[in-house]
Amino acid sequence: MEPTSSRTREIIPWLILLSVAARFLMLKGNLWRLGEDVDDYLRLAENISIWRTFGTFDIPEAYRPPLYPLVLVPAYWIESFLNVPWGARFAVIAGLHLIMGAATVVFTYRAADRWGLGNWSILAAVLVAADPLLVHNSRLAMTESFAAFFVAASLNLLGTIDSNANWHRSLIAGVVLGLGMLCRTTLWSFTFLTILVSAAVRPIDRTTRWRQAGVVLCVAMAVQVPWVVRNWRCLGWPVLTTTHGGYTLLLGNNDVFYDEVLHQPLGSTWSKESLERWQQEVRMASALAGSANELAYDAYCYRRALATIRSRPADFLRSIVYRIVSFWRITPHATDEYSIRIRLACALFYLPELLLMVIGLADRRAWQWPLVLLPTALISFTLVHAVYWSDMRMRAPIMPAVALLAAVGVQRIARRLPRPHVISRQ
Repeated sequence: MEPTSSRTREIIPWLILLSVAARFLMLKGNLWRLGEDVDDYLRLAENISIWRTFGTFDIPEAYRPPLYPLVLVPAYWIESFLNVPWGARFAVIAGLHLIMGAATVVFTYRAADRWGLGNWSILAAVLVAADPLLVHNSRLAMTESFAAFFVAASLNLLGTIDSNANWHRSLIAGVVLGLGMLCRTTLWSFTFLTILVSAAVRPIDRTTRWRQAGVVLCVAMAVQVPWVVRNWRCLGWPVLTTTHGGYTLLLGNNDVFYDEVLHQPLGSTWSKESLERWQQEVRMASALAGSANELAYDAYCYRRALATIRSRPADFLRSIVYRIVSFWRITPHATDEYSIRIRLACALFYLPELLLMVIGLADRRAWQWPLVLLPTALISFTLVHAVYWSDMRMRAPIMPAVALLAAVGVQRIARRLPRPHVISRQ
């Protein structure tokens, strides 16, 4: 590892403080929201702590990725074994999110500093520390805080593998990417694309870079082995990711969504009532079709989604545009949860950041090693969510890459500005 400069030692504590303060202010008064089990992770963590099973009671599942609920299990053990109030569990989860948020900011800063962004490295870190998506989701029991950490850490590690002396970094990068894949399935696309790019363009001899890329990939896949073996034994099939993919594909490619959103005025959203009716209809239809377990349900959803895509190809292409726009929105949809002030604040933050990101992408350095990892991250997530269900929240894990590109954009602008002439006095 490179020696830490005195400048870095001075800056990092302030960046950590900013990250913790922003997330603490969000958590303050909203700690109870960590009990809202939006994506079923809390139920899974509790089930593991009581039944020792990743699933429902003693029935195993693979509907969600395993890492996040496994990390939360100690919070339930602390609550039950020490007989402490149930709020202690929320405090543990909040602490984990604060740590992940601070670590993400530090990794973003170190990547920017190593990659030649100079004083603008601080801007990249500040953008991550104050990012509305990351700050907002720190108050929810969801994977955004962890996934953003894995993206920032892996970018940092991959961007510093440059010689035969860096085999240990290849191993660590593989572990980090592998854990990220177990945290959020979208990181499968991120992992394969970033490894491929690193093997293709790194400025070292071809044999070494392909060997090191192979090491990273093998280690990342080795991290998946326990999960795959468990699924094979418990479910009868070696599920690599989750059994959630079919539903996610169908969610964004079905007749109701196409008719009630795509063929409505711009900005229309899928109403909660209609969505719930559709979900109930899908569950009933899958049961009638003989879907006896989650593997069969996943296969049924895939078949139904692909049938919709084949029968309505023009709407599918239109839905791709809709999902990409949804992924890169600058403000949430108008709902009861998001007031006009919150939506305006998001717009004021993301509009300049995304514009600077575009300017950064126009910089030649953004397509050279190691900065090319940043557009690769953007492309990997955008491609997945162009087909599967998408919304603004899905962008959260790659916000460190967005912030780094925004800093590149600011640096590009600063370099093009005329410098003031200094008149020396004789």
